[in-house]
Amino acid sequence: MYKLSELLQNKHLDSALFAFFNTRLDRKIESFESFVISSTYQLSKFYEINEKEKLEFFIQTNKNLSKLSNLDFSGKFGKHEVRIKNDLNYTIDEYFNALYKNIIFLGFNNYDSKEFEKALLNAIFMLNGSPDFNRNLMAVDICSNYCTKNYFSKYFKLILHLNQNFLNLNFRELQPQFTNNERKRNMQFRVNLAYFYKNMQNLNIYKIKLLESNKEKIKPLSQKEESSNEIIKRFEFYNNLILNKQAINIDKLRERLGFEKNNIESKNVRNANIILLARNLLKDECVGCLHKYDIKDRSFKTRQGFYYLEIHHNVAFSFNKNLCDDIDNLVKLCPTCHKALSKNRADENYQKEIIESILKHSSEAKDFAKAISKIENDDELIEYIYETLA
Repeated sequence: MYKLSELLQNKHLDSALFAFFNTRLDRKIESFESFVISSTYQLSKFYEINEKEKLEFFIQTNKNLSKLSNLDFSGKFGKHEVRIKNDLNYTIDEYFNALYKNIIFLGFNNYDSKEFEKALLNAIFMLNGSPDFNRNLMAVDICSNYCTKNYFSKYFKLILHLNQNFLNLNFRELQPQFTNNERKRNMQFRVNLAYFYKNMQNLNIYKIKLLESNKEKIKPLSQKEESSNEIIKRFEFYNNLILNKQAINIDKLRERLGFEKNNIESKNVRNANIILLARNLLKDECVGCLHKYDIKDRSFKTRQGFYYLEIHHNVAFSFNKNLCDDIDNLVKLCPTCHKALSKNRADENYQKEIIESILKHSSEAKDFAKAISKIENDDELIEYIYETLA
């Protein structure tokens, strides 16, 4: 059996992506003795095949999955899997945290943004996604039995590297069948079908044949779709009001969702969306002077009663606008620390103290800086970030 320690040492980005988006928990095993990376799919009425073709498609798909990920998939038509022995005794959150860290490091160092986007789309939808020709969507479930807030926030950070104008979250928890216990289905992540079709790789032979034989049903990307963007708002809504909540007032939430949807501007700049997400995800604390100063001496209270904090790019945004505009590169700072980190604005030693504090209190910002700089030594990393100050 493949070991988790081996998986984390695997230098193939696709192995980490496959595991992050397609791990399923074994219901027969109560503890986390092993994790299962699984690809499941069913025959569609839109593309029927015989038993011989099933075998041929299975063999080729298994080869494709194994070759791309460097993992030894096995199974049968409609189900391919790799079992990972949890030799590190990781919890579910520790498992996904380690995979996420690998994805960021391998993705930034070995792929450009377009290649990373394509790898993400295929890891998410080629293994477990299914097309909806009526709605022109490719959809995949996000299983509730492992969708912790930690996993969902990292899942969302990754999908922000896709074209946000073609993404959608489908909250099935707000469907009457769910709240009435008639049919409890998982939340879905969905993308425009034409967007996926344009970027699909030669992995799952049956899905490729299914889409190619029905390509006349796939509506082309339209200008209207490209100007509509609500994915950030929907993430915040689900993360704050639905995820892991025991009791849901379906009527109030549906009403609120409709209200918020009508108040979303049709066009948003990616940078503004990322900052909005950071304000909701990051703790309300200054990581630049945490435990050194009282926040009341470094900031002021807003009308909502919270102390005002700035959103700061740890590695300066101007250093590399394509890479540094990332949620993991953002931290919250008090106005004093934020102003002090302008180039030549404060004493060099003081600026480096703030940077050191940021790296100490934000593991995400530290991992991002290490990935983009390829520097492991803390002192050298502080110097690197200092040199990027704008």
